[in-house]
Parts: sequence; C-alpha cells; structure tokens
Amino acid sequence: MPSLLDFSNETLYHIIEKISPSDILNFALCCSDLHRLAQKTLEMHGSWKQAYTSVVLRGCHRHPKRSHPLQLIRDICMDWRVGEFPKVLKVECCDKYEYNDGESDNEEQHEESRIWRGEDSRTVTKLMAGIDGDIKDMALAPGFLPSSEVDDLCSLIRSGHKDAMIGLLLLLLPNLESICFEGYSWKADELSKIVAAIASPDLRGRPGSKLLTKLSQIEVDTFSSFRGGENLALLTQFAALPSMRTLVGSHVKAFHNDPEIWRFGSRTSNVTEIIFQNISRVTVALLRRILSGINALKRFTYDHFVGSHADSPMKAHRIIGALLEHAKDSLEYLALTGDSNTHDVEEDNHSNNGSLQGFTVLKDVVLPSEIYVDRAPYECEFPPDADMYGRRPQDAVRDIVDILPPSIETVKLDGGYQLRYIGKQLANLPDEMDLRFPELNKITILTKSYYGVSRVWTECLTKAYDRKGMKLEVVEEN
Repeated sequence: MPSLLDFSNETLYHIIEKISPSDILNFALCCSDLHRLAQKTLEMHGSWKQAYTSVVLRGCHRHPKRSHPLQLIRDICMDWRVGEFPKVLKVECCDKYEYNDGESDNEEQHEESRIWRGEDSRTVTKLMAGIDGDIKDMALAPGFLPSSEVDDLCSLIRSGHKDAMIGLLLLLLPNLESICFEGYSWKADELSKIVAAIASPDLRGRPGSKLLTKLSQIEVDTFSSFRGGENLALLTQFAALPSMRTLVGSHVKAFHNDPEIWRFGSRTSNVTEIIFQNISRVTVALLRRILSGINALKRFTYDHFVGSHADSPMKAHRIIGALLEHAKDSLEYLALTGDSNTHDVEEDNHSNNGSLQGFTVLKDVVLPSEIYVDRAPYECEFPPDADMYGRRPQDAVRDIVDILPPSIETVKLDGGYQLRYIGKQLANLPDEMDLRFPELNKITILTKSYYGVSRVWTECLTKAYDRKGMKLEVVEEN
C-alpha cells in the first residue's frame, strides 16, 4: 500500500475509477503473503541445499541423524524435492556387526551383535512407518525394474539390507555427480543389480526416464589396507553410463578373469580417466578387457602393489602394450608408479618393449626408470663381474630418446633402486630434444632421500639441460 500512495493524485483517481479500494487492499495483502512465502521458500531451499548437497551414508543407526540411508529415503518420500539436491554421495561401511557370519567363538561379540541387530531392526521399522507403499511406487516409476524385482527390493529394504536401500536411492537422486564407496564394495549385491539395469544398453525404462545422467565419477576406496582389497567389479559396472568420465579405485584387487568386471561390449564407455591408486593390483588381462570397452581414454594412472600373487611385479611393458592397442590416439597422461621391482624380460615381454613412440598425443608421463633396464639373468646372488654397486656389463640400459613420443611435454622418472642408470638413460636427450621432442620442457627425477644423491652429479646434469632451455629437477622423497 505505501507504494501506491507514491503515485500522483491524478493516477490514483484513474485507478480508483477502475478498481475498488477494497480490491486494491486485498491485492496488497496477497502480495505481502506471497513475499513472506517466497522468503520461507528461499530459506527452506538454502537449508535443504546445505543439508543434502553432499551426503554421507554410514549405514549404521548408531551414527548421527541423517546418516542412515533409509532416513534419506524417508525424507524424499515426505517431499520429492529433497531428491533433487544431492550431488555428492559417499557410502561408508563402518559397522562390524551387520555382516557377522556367526562363526566366531567370541561370546561377547555375539551378544553385541545381537544387541546391534535388535537396535537396527527397530530403527528400520520406525523409519519405514507410513512410507512402505511410497517406496514401491518410487521404485516402479522410472520403469527400469519389473514389478517382481521391485517387490524383492522392498522386502530387502524392510529387512534392513543397506545395499538395497542405496540401490533404491540411485533411482531417486537424478542430479548425482559423484559417488564414493568406502570399505563397501564387497557388500553391494543388490546395488550392483540396479546399476546393471540402469547401465544396460537395452534399457527397460519408460521413454523420458533419466537416471544418473549427470554422474561422472565413481570411486571405490578403503579405510584399511588389511581388508584384502576392494572389488573392482563394482567400480566398472558404472562405466557404461553415458555421463561417466572418471573411475577411481584405491587398493583395488582383481586377479581372476571375472566376467562381472566388464560385461559390456567393446567401445561402449565414455570414460576418459582411470585411476588405480594406493597399492592396487590388477592383472594385465583384466586391464586389457577394460581398455577394450572404452572409446577414448585420455588419462591412466596405476599405482602397483607387489604381493604374493603371480602377477607381481608390475608388467609395465605389457600394460603399455595394452594402452597402445586401445588408446594410442587418445591417451594424454600416463603414470605407472609403485613397486616395479626389477624388470623381468621373460615375464614382462611385449613386442613394443615399453616404447611410448606409438602414442600420438601423449603429453605427460610418470614412469619407473627400472622398466627400461633389461637385467641379464645370473645364477649366483653376487655375480663375479659385478662392481661395488652391483652393476654388470651385460645389463642393457635403454636410452630415453628411443622411448618417448614426439608429442611429449613433461617426463618424471622414478629412480627407485636403480638411480645409477638414469644418467645413462638421459645422456643423449639434450642433443636430440630440439629435433625429436620440440614440446618437451621439463624432466623430473624422483629419488629416495636416503640414497644420498650426489650434488655434483645433479649440478652437471642440470646445467646440461639448462643450456638447452629445459628445466631438469631432482626431487628427493622420504
């Protein structure tokens, strides 16, 4: 009303002629109500955005409010708009009772497990109150699951299965951009079934159903290196989603030719980056299968762990060969790190011999220098022809200029236990770089601080590269 009084008298007379004062008053009151409603809506939107944009689900009723997956499902049942907010989802497995197989002889642990299960059952019953029918309707709505499978899913949810709850959430969170499973990958059977249905090329969804169209990153992580490794199959099941770009696996293990690890055809995935980090161990055969299904991989990182399995140490030459076979025209970044131990020319044999020259757009590499030292076999532990450093005349050290592609820009060489070979590997590079590697601008040598790198050796090598206008850096790691 005060704004209306700002008009001139003449204008007010015209308004009064057309509209009665009571109507003007009612309109002003409506505007005031709309303003208050808009303010409350914005406040609620801000509150929901803060609470739901990044969600951590721990699957245990003993954690703080909203960490139970069924609580988030209930919130969505109460107001569907809640499901529009989550962009980042992290699923942590924290409890030690839910999957107790009952074979332990520890009576105290059995009793604690019984108490935990009773608490969990009461929590599920409380959260399910009044939303059972809503859950079924929401699961059926996208059309990706038939009615019989939805009935089974709802039954598992009522029984307290967290993997079924998280699987349902994938149908209810359309704006998810990234998901991280921490210590959870071996407990996701029902979740895997739903992912398979969504990612299947012959989707059974209704026209217009759009699920996980923004999901671009999946991470499988672990909170302990003593868990035996995380399940690579769960990570790769998401790869066929059209929006998927990055697969991150920490401490993943895959030894056998498991068909679940890649059930898709060749060239069906839009993934551009694969990261296997933190002491992962994957066979070359499985890597080749995964690479064959990707359209244009741009970045590949593999931090290898040497254990007791027959696929140790890392087969660097064979991995490079697989990448050349499936990503030679797209790969821009390659990092092979971790324990390569000594390069075994018999175990790690490939026609390319570790050469990177077949890559057409490769710009940055991180490699252990050891993979370019072919050590001849010997029978005794200390061969008579070895010098004080263990070097033998028959060791074949390959020149880096015969390995790098013309497109290379930066190189990191991990000296590891074989730092003594790097000088020879880099000896001819300053003279060849202008002609053969016009884009190369930086060389980094990684070494362990306890090896005591010679300052004189470092200065001489650095000056040789400085004269060519290229930066050479020696980094000592702890």
